[in-house]
Amino acid sequence: MMARRPHLTFILIAVALSVNGQMGIRLTPYQYERVEKGSNAHIGAGFDLDLSRRSAMSVDYSARFDIWGVAEANVESYDFYGYFVSYSPITRTWSLTLRSLYFLNDEVSGFYIASSIGYRAVELELDPDVSATGSWVTTQPSWARRSTHNGGYTQLGFRLGIRSELDGFYGDLFLGLGLNLGDPDLDLPLYMAQSDWGIKDLYLQAGYSMGIGW
Repeated sequence: MMARRPHLTFILIAVALSVNGQMGIRLTPYQYERVEKGSNAHIGAGFDLDLSRRSAMSVDYSARFDIWGVAEANVESYDFYGYFVSYSPITRTWSLTLRSLYFLNDEVSGFYIASSIGYRAVELELDPDVSATGSWVTTQPSWARRSTHNGGYTQLGFRLGIRSELDGFYGDLFLGLGLNLGDPDLDLPLYMAQSDWGIKDLYLQAGYSMGIGW
């Protein structure tokens, strides 16, 4: 699931290259995006294309990373039918987004407003530590094993930002809101019934990108 739909990136870029306009590629070294109670750090890359004097489009890829070990430190523990279950939910996400930008002046630079649609893939890894709490329990249950659960969401977003011209080095500073839509159908194990783990429906996004345009 985490490698799903990679061909969509190349299709969108191929369409973009057929349009005559300034373009650029960029890196987002840090993007704040809190979609779950663990790490809020994301890294990303993207492709920009100017379509007219006021409009542009971009294709964005971002993935969550956890350099501080937040996920491993987030331990959940519950009593579950004669067992004490302890685990750290490890969440991995990546997203692919198509964005439409409208600039507030005729320079395809400066302040802009943007809307977007995309796909977010989610992978949850669980490795429960299980111990018996009742003397009648003598065997490990079949569900006491490492498991991986995959799903995905449709994303809609709105962004405000300021971007320089796609001519040599350029930057993009942005702040946005996003909405995760749909049922990811992760098929979570029953011992997570009391857990407050979950992907947020509404999330805040902020970051800075830098790139090279031509």
